[in-house]
Amino acid sequence: MADNDLPFARPVKFSVPSRAPDVLRRHSLVDYLHENIHHKLVLVAAAAGYGKTSLLADFAREAEYKVAWLTLDEFDRDLVTVASNLVTALRWAFPTFTSTLSGLAAEAGAKPGALALALAHEIESTIEDYFVLALDDFHLVEEASLVLQFFDVLLANLPEQAHLLIAGRTIPPLQIASLAARRQIAGLSEEQLRFTPAEAQELVELRNQVVLPEAEAEKLVANTEGWITGILLTTHLMWQGLMASLIQARQSEKPVYEYLVAEVLNHQPETLRQFLLESSILPEMEPAVCNAVLGRTDSGELLQQAESRRLFISAVGDEFPAYQYHPLFREFLLARLRAQNPERLKALQVKAAEWFAANGMVEAAVTFYVTAGQLNRAADLADAKAESMFTSGRHVTLRRWAEQLAAEAQSAPELHLLLSISDGDAGQLSSADRALAIAEAGFADRGDAFGRVRTQTQRSLLLYRRGEFEQSLALAQASVLQAREMGRVSSEALALRYVGLCQFALSRLAAAEESLQQVVRMLQAQKSRYDLATALNDLSLVLRAQGETARAARAQQQSLAIWRELAVPGQLGLALNNVGWDLHMLGQYESALATYREALNWTRKAGSIRFEAIILAGQGDVHADLSNYEIAKDFYHQAMPKAEQAEDWDLMAYVCRCLARLDRFAGNYLSALEWLRRASLVSGQGKAKSALANVESLHGIVFVEMGHLQEGKKLLEQVSLELEQSGSPVDLAQTLLFRACAEFRAGDLEASANFTAQALKMAEQVGYDQMLVSEALAAQDLLEALSSRPDVGPRASGLLARARAIKSFSLQRPSSDESSSALPQPAILQIRSLGQSRVLKEGEEISKTAWGSQKVREVLFFLVDQAPVARDRVLETFWPEKPATR
Repeated sequence: MADNDLPFARPVKFSVPSRAPDVLRRHSLVDYLHENIHHKLVLVAAAAGYGKTSLLADFAREAEYKVAWLTLDEFDRDLVTVASNLVTALRWAFPTFTSTLSGLAAEAGAKPGALALALAHEIESTIEDYFVLALDDFHLVEEASLVLQFFDVLLANLPEQAHLLIAGRTIPPLQIASLAARRQIAGLSEEQLRFTPAEAQELVELRNQVVLPEAEAEKLVANTEGWITGILLTTHLMWQGLMASLIQARQSEKPVYEYLVAEVLNHQPETLRQFLLESSILPEMEPAVCNAVLGRTDSGELLQQAESRRLFISAVGDEFPAYQYHPLFREFLLARLRAQNPERLKALQVKAAEWFAANGMVEAAVTFYVTAGQLNRAADLADAKAESMFTSGRHVTLRRWAEQLAAEAQSAPELHLLLSISDGDAGQLSSADRALAIAEAGFADRGDAFGRVRTQTQRSLLLYRRGEFEQSLALAQASVLQAREMGRVSSEALALRYVGLCQFALSRLAAAEESLQQVVRMLQAQKSRYDLATALNDLSLVLRAQGETARAARAQQQSLAIWRELAVPGQLGLALNNVGWDLHMLGQYESALATYREALNWTRKAGSIRFEAIILAGQGDVHADLSNYEIAKDFYHQAMPKAEQAEDWDLMAYVCRCLARLDRFAGNYLSALEWLRRASLVSGQGKAKSALANVESLHGIVFVEMGHLQEGKKLLEQVSLELEQSGSPVDLAQTLLFRACAEFRAGDLEASANFTAQALKMAEQVGYDQMLVSEALAAQDLLEALSSRPDVGPRASGLLARARAIKSFSLQRPSSDESSSALPQPAILQIRSLGQSRVLKEGEEISKTAWGSQKVREVLFFLVDQAPVARDRVLETFWPEKPATR
């Protein structure tokens, strides 16, 4: 189901359970939830059978604001599934709510924190109303680490209008210490959920129209320890003359619950008793499904009979109800069926698996096959459906299948190959290796030659990710030839792309360009839009590194157009970042900053911390070149923790270098050297020669400016040689200018003129000279000395004049602290109460019709006039008819 499409009938997962007329409303507990729902998180934690779901449902039905409801299950342990279900829950509460979260979650390498940030951003920007997100049965997902990470980040960034109400059997292992420190959490435990004697009396009167004496009520509560389910079971038996059962249960070696529920079951008619046992294999029961799986025609009648007999079954939905047993009752029924007739249980599980598979519910089908011991059928189904799970981002489901099928692992090579790709994209290289080894063995067992080519291509990618570029290149080249012989064009293009990436990493830029150009042509013929956009982006990077600025820009624009067409936020943001970089290099600073701002907006929609860090660093670069050093520093300091969180070593090294450059411009050389030391350390982690060369280039000019001429000259000479060999003209041009400065300070004007000429020539080949303009003021003495020379004088003077003009423009430019645009700014409100009362937002008066209600306007003036003011006083003043708990 798409994020913005809702089925005609509301599914059970998103429906507030209906309230039977004989279910006791627990006034004090419901009031507690109303009284504390202003906290960011409210927890209800107790063992099974304490009425958590009923309590949440009573609250949800009475709330005067929207409650988005989601009942979690074991399938929500998959990050993509729970993300999609959260969006659907919000859509049922707010039909106009739109989201790209499901698509983002399906992208390779999607991070839980990034998805949580994206959802928080969508809620903040599209839902203005106060609302509660109620999550029932949270204990079913508390062992899913990615899901917990998602909710940790969501809680930390949840907009003020949103609140979480979570119920489960345990206190969830979320990072709630900071919420507790800020008093943003409240909760109910098992102790508060225990029934009191008075509630037991009220319940018995409600259900049985009988007054229970106070002494008997106290005895009942003492014997059941206030456990609601125990009380219900006991009262169920009590009025059949079976109160002695409770005494026998207390004396039995069996648990009280098991004894009591067995008594309840044994007093049912045989047909109903058998139906209860067999239907318990289904987590949700609809009459048609029960008939198909159990081979019956009377399931609807029996379900209604079970409900009317109060056999711990509840109906959800009005027109087409679905039924669910209480979890404890279902567990008991399954255990009883397993003990009495294990063969019948397995036969029903296989029948259920076949029905779910035929009706497109693959996850349930695989689980039923595994539970029935049919691992071979489970493996066949999982292998056949693995690709659809992979393309929809269901990576946790792939892993769960692999764990369930461990004994038959090699029977599912497709599953394990896709799991390897998924783990590799997430940076989990060791687990990717293990899954790939199983896939290799499985395809070999089948004699599947194409499968072996695909595993070889994946092996190449894993080697590339580890920085083993030569080995990766050899395998990728072999895969290209083999895929070509088989006529598998898409696989050939993928392997050839890896060839190009390896060649780029090895600084074989011409060869990398040739490989990627061929990939682009192949994918254009195949009409693979997503892969084509990725390849065009790769090609633009190679062309840019070669100084082919115009061609790089064309490739980048083609890639950008496809990303806009596909509306992939993260990739679109990254493509815009590259366009912003091009505009910066061409000296179009305002356009560059505007493009970066749009890029940042898209990456925040995607929740990509890494892409956000890249864009923030790019904005810092523009401001550094405009001599807005404080603003630049602010951007760099915003980028650094995000780069660290993304574990992007190259980007961390780059930001360290940028901060060193700012300190160098300020003459803080010792601080600059410290930043360069850090840059060298993280460059080593990333195995990036180009990043290290950039660091050493700046290191060299810092030494020169500190007066360590020989040391600086030697280092710059070494860096020049490395950059020349790697074919990196942009960095080489700047390094040549540094060498010119070094020679000038050493008193060799001819050598400095020669290196300046080389730098200018290199910039001319690249198509822009921003890398030289940005250093012109630091090289002012050199450029002024060269201005009278006929060979380089005019161009040297031109560089200096442009640098001065840029600085002058920057000084005259209105100070708007662009760095603050990286974060959403609060609106400025002006409240004027003297004379005619007015409220202005950003200087514009808010019209009275825009308030929606005059009372809202009055509350605002009251808060301003009386602040600080207690919540209860506001309620008493404006809503005296409401209970204080609301």
